[in-house]
Amino acid sequence: MAQGPTAAASRNLVTQRLALALLVCAVAVILALESWQVWRNYQNAFASARSDVGNITLAVSQHASDALKEANSLLISIRDRLDDAPLAQLDRPRMHRLLARQAALLPQLHGLFVYDRDGNWLVTDQGAIPPQANNADREYFQFHRQHPEDVLHVGAVITSRSSGELIIPVSRRIDDAEGRFAGVLLATIRLKYFVDYYARFRLDERGAITLALDDGTLLVRRPFQADFVGTNLAAGELFQRYIKQADTGTAVVRAVVDGQERLYAFEHLQGYPLVALAGISRSAILASWRQDMLRSIVVVGILVVGMLVFGFSLLRQIRANVRSEAALRQAHDDLQLLTLKDSLTGLGNRRQFDTLLPLELARAQRSGQPLSLLMIDVDHFKAYNDHYGHPAGDRCLQAVAGVVASAARRPGDLAARYGGEEMALLLPNCDELGAYRVACIVQERLLALELRHATSPFGRITISLGFAVHQPDQTRQPQAASLLASADEALYVAKHSGRNRTHPSPVPD
Repeated sequence: MAQGPTAAASRNLVTQRLALALLVCAVAVILALESWQVWRNYQNAFASARSDVGNITLAVSQHASDALKEANSLLISIRDRLDDAPLAQLDRPRMHRLLARQAALLPQLHGLFVYDRDGNWLVTDQGAIPPQANNADREYFQFHRQHPEDVLHVGAVITSRSSGELIIPVSRRIDDAEGRFAGVLLATIRLKYFVDYYARFRLDERGAITLALDDGTLLVRRPFQADFVGTNLAAGELFQRYIKQADTGTAVVRAVVDGQERLYAFEHLQGYPLVALAGISRSAILASWRQDMLRSIVVVGILVVGMLVFGFSLLRQIRANVRSEAALRQAHDDLQLLTLKDSLTGLGNRRQFDTLLPLELARAQRSGQPLSLLMIDVDHFKAYNDHYGHPAGDRCLQAVAGVVASAARRPGDLAARYGGEEMALLLPNCDELGAYRVACIVQERLLALELRHATSPFGRITISLGFAVHQPDQTRQPQAASLLASADEALYVAKHSGRNRTHPSPVPD
């Protein structure tokens, strides 16, 4: 009789242990399945990224190949014309007309040039030849003088002596009837042709597209910075371990230029000494995966807790609430983003500027760091609108806004459209010298755009800049209106001092 309760207790204990084991096994299975799914999603994220970056690389490679093929065909056609008579007997006016017609057919061309054996300019598609113009010192000229082979030579990026524009030289050797070196035929391709094309691709903000020579010399890169042109990438891991070993491929490496870790795809251009690369940052590839993983962890955690307390109905309700809240938050964030952007320029709008200015002032006051405010105004913009029309005026504002936005490089910087043709740059932790340097960068980049303005005394689009710097003072509270008024007054001085300048100037003119 005494064994009855003991046996029942033993059976209950076994049942409890079996139930506990079943519950543990169920949780283990769920965790194992979810871990497998997370790993599979990780692999799929990289597989999808490899496909995307491979397609971009293929497009970049084809674009460069087409540009070089067209230039090469044109050079061969022109050289065939030159073979009809010695260069000394060249009909220069007729050849100039021919080059001008041919250059107009290819949008990528900057110019066409014919040089004699000493490097003197014989004829070009452009206007008058500069006096005593000679290009014998150029790398492409020396290459053809030293190499008798009939090959297309693609050189590193140089600055055009006729226009000051960055160009890629593509050239062929000219021989006389006896096969001796007689000169060089040159086609120059605008670097901007590639920059504009690369800008069309949808990449994350840390993504990159690069066109380089086989020896690693960088020709053009997105994001474009002139200082990076000519950088040698050959010592980097991507060139050493991958590009030199295969015609095409992918690899996850850190970039030589900016140190960003990216998934790169590369492809050597068939028939040309170039390699095309495109990269998506590893953080961008994994961003969506991390979000999915975090969501999975939350769901599995809730599910496990629900299984332990047998609250399946409560779990379903919680998950429904979580999804509804996420959707509502996403809709709210999307709406908030729309209310803070200027629809024409893509800069922050006045509302965002007015919201962030007092917040940044308060932060500067707490941290003891200076806060700079630059006010920017497009000179003679009304005259530009009257002369070119409002659609052109909108494009002008978009171009200027792009320059202003490019100067807001740090996460805390804000580029905003203040109103009309007036824009603002809010620069936390930036003193007077830093603000002036940023203003100079904006002026230089706008100058590089060469936006024509026929009714301006400068002949191009210019801007006036005024800035003010808030220095934290614990004895009084900062006022947004005061800083704004100071910057606006500085802008007023810049405009009434002749425009196309920055005020104040902390360094001597």
